[in-house]
Amino acid sequence: MMNDLLSVVVCVLSMRPSHAPPAQREEIARAFIANVQPHVSLELLLAVGYVESRWNPTGSALDRARGMFGIMQLFEPRLVCRNRWGRPNERRCTEVQTLERERILDPAVNVRRGALLLEHRWRQFHVRHERDWVGAYTVGHVPSPATPTFVSYAVRVRAARGLVHAWERQCSARPL
Repeated sequence: MMNDLLSVVVCVLSMRPSHAPPAQREEIARAFIANVQPHVSLELLLAVGYVESRWNPTGSALDRARGMFGIMQLFEPRLVCRNRWGRPNERRCTEVQTLERERILDPAVNVRRGALLLEHRWRQFHVRHERDWVGAYTVGHVPSPATPTFVSYAVRVRAARGLVHAWERQCSARPL
């Protein structure tokens, strides 16, 4: 069963508009499968990853310049690095940021953090229908349903979820 699911997810990651590198597809598929949460299905997780980066583990250069990294386009944490006297310590901060950036680009870490963030958003708003809360992943809060950013993101995720579902059916029908 697990190998069947893994092969289906790898097949989905290999569909035409995907930016998942062929050498990393199995690793990325394992990351998605391992990080399903109680209120975040595999399909939803794949859809958000598709909307955010087309499953590109590094994201685009433009996204990185804006401080968004990895498949789930997570923001790099802002670090306040000070020495023991409370003065800024730029060298230490740069070292820590470099380590954190490398960690956030690891697909397993990136997908895990994205899945936990989605689960947190669901718990934060206790809403049954994902169309009512999934936009909070990008906006950070559930605004009024009329907010254009929230609505367009939720619509894009819903469309991507439909694509992922169709690809899953197509990949499941293929002989292994």
